[in-house]
Amino acid sequence: MRARPDNSLARTVALRARRRIAGFTLIELMTVVSVLAVLSMLAAPSFQRLLVEQRLASAASSLNALLWFARSETIKRNAPVNVEVADATSWTVYRCTTGMATCAATQREVLQVAAPGHSALDIDARAFRFGPEGRLTEGAGAFELADAGGAIKRCVTINSTGRTQSQPGACP
Repeated sequence: MRARPDNSLARTVALRARRRIAGFTLIELMTVVSVLAVLSMLAAPSFQRLLVEQRLASAASSLNALLWFARSETIKRNAPVNVEVADATSWTVYRCTTGMATCAATQREVLQVAAPGHSALDIDARAFRFGPEGRLTEGAGAFELADAGGAIKRCVTINSTGRTQSQPGACP
């Protein structure tokens, strides 16, 4: 009868070969990480622009919501309601306690204070006034929102009924 050869050496070599194939080397891992770093650096500038455009769109949406609130309050109260956009961080809806369309700061009943939450926006101070019937009596026209550098802009157009339209780019 023939003696069977010992296969323990063959098994050991096969196990070592399998272990080597199972993972990544440090060089392979570092190569993948460096390629990902280069790709992310190429994508970062366009991503920054997208973030700024979304902030402007969000601010336009916040302004729209604030105007709708003011319009509904003026119809509900049957009295003039004002919206004051002082800057990017202070938007106020109020009514005058005197019943007049304009009043001093001490004669205001503040109904809502809002802001888009992005202090890096450039917004011109603006006042809007809704009459008792719900129509805009002051402030209709184009309103421009821009990033802090002024490179990216969004135009918000407000008609006499208080409806807004928002579109990317500078106002005509």
